[in-house]
Amino acid sequence: MNKVFEFLFHGSLIKALHFNFHYFGFKGLFKPRFVIARNVKFGKLKGSISCPNKLAIVNLGFFKNKGYPLAKGNTFFSNEGSLIVKKHLCLGYGSSFSIESNAKAEIGDCTIGCFSQIFIVKELLIGDQVMISWNVQIMDTDTHKILDSEHNVINSPKEIRIGDNSWLCSRSIVLKNASIMKNCILASNSFISKPVEKDNCIIANNKVVKENICWVKK
Repeated sequence: MNKVFEFLFHGSLIKALHFNFHYFGFKGLFKPRFVIARNVKFGKLKGSISCPNKLAIVNLGFFKNKGYPLAKGNTFFSNEGSLIVKKHLCLGYGSSFSIESNAKAEIGDCTIGCFSQIFIVKELLIGDQVMISWNVQIMDTDTHKILDSEHNVINSPKEIRIGDNSWLCSRSIVLKNASIMKNCILASNSFISKPVEKDNCIIANNKVVKENICWVKK
């Protein structure tokens, strides 16, 4: 019941109907997969979206982290590539999620906090029970090309993988080629830009700082 009241006060029925019809046709009107807040702004919506699980739901713009400083902003969603949501995706208030042309994002079950930024031009794979805190940045590209003396590109985009039951803490940064295994934590105000092939660990600045840990989502 609380979710119904939240949608009535903060949701946009027109945006939700238009979006679900655009991607899922008439089935999307009777069984909508996307619930959309009023503050959501859209970029290009030329890409594809699939939800293999019939119970999969995507929440755009409603979620707010407890204790996050008060701030106002629009949630932004753009898709020119391919988005696959296997279970659930929650894109928090003020966050942005952009999938560029020919790029792919595959998500199991993920909650993304306020004012986080995700920009994908190649591939992003997120497992189940993944929690992304506020002000987290995920990018599989440097955006601008860097050339060597023979004009060859030396900083091509590389895929990002985030394993099951991972927690990306506030203000952390995940860059291209990063790979986080299962049951891991990326420390606050730190970054990862390479594969870290260990489960059950805390990562900070590309290094494992503590092993054999577990964490519990309240």
